[in-house]
Amino acid sequence: MRFKTVFIGNSTSIYSVAFLKELNRIGFDVCLIASSRKNILSRRKNLFSKIWAVVYNFTVGEIATGICSKLARSIFRRTSWAAEWRNTYFVENAVPGCEYCCPDSINDAAFVEKVRQMKPDLILLHSFSEILKEELIGIPGMGCYNFHPGRLPGNRGPNPIEWTVLTKQKSIVTDCHRVTPAIDDGAVVVHEELSLSGVRSWSEVTRLARESTAKCLASFHDALVADKLLPLPLDGRKCYNPRPGVFLKYKAHLLARFIYRGIK
Repeated sequence: MRFKTVFIGNSTSIYSVAFLKELNRIGFDVCLIASSRKNILSRRKNLFSKIWAVVYNFTVGEIATGICSKLARSIFRRTSWAAEWRNTYFVENAVPGCEYCCPDSINDAAFVEKVRQMKPDLILLHSFSEILKEELIGIPGMGCYNFHPGRLPGNRGPNPIEWTVLTKQKSIVTDCHRVTPAIDDGAVVVHEELSLSGVRSWSEVTRLARESTAKCLASFHDALVADKLLPLPLDGRKCYNPRPGVFLKYKAHLLARFIYRGIK
């Protein structure tokens, strides 16, 4: 059975591209792929506490490296040829005839209306950080779901794969949950995990993350066909990575990519 699907992801993420390929392989009818220029991480709430957390947790060299990296990436993303490259990278993995959109915000009225006119069965998300509003979430007849590569509710928030490594968890997890107007907060309906035992490199971690997500998507499809997509019982404890409430992005990448020595 083919489900008419709108896929929303990150146009430069290897995880989003791998997910899109898997959607096509399993047989979802992907009619539209989309990304957006807006990112939830650019919001400036509780600025003083964030500045203090950065100063407290980073060395001067790490702060300087992070600022230079952020500026370089910001300049790169604004160039026209970089935007063209991103679009090509994403679109070339879609099936022929599939449309592509990249609005300033995924909640733009024109984009929401476009999705509404398509009348999709599903909206699926992966590697996407902007919060969807109810107006968009309520469009698909069979629901809106996000595939989160981290254990929920305990591993909410951005970069869950890096935090899986940093907190030395024993397995890599992908949870599929219903989308709500909050961060990774909906009911989990599919859970898949793969052991990290014996893993000794970051490339192995990312490979297992993609395999876990592919397995989760296949289980999600089977549950849809069998009409057995039900909420799973979960540990009620919630947190939001990273701790203590600031997104230590550069330190997460530094530790996970260059100092990682395996899961003990």
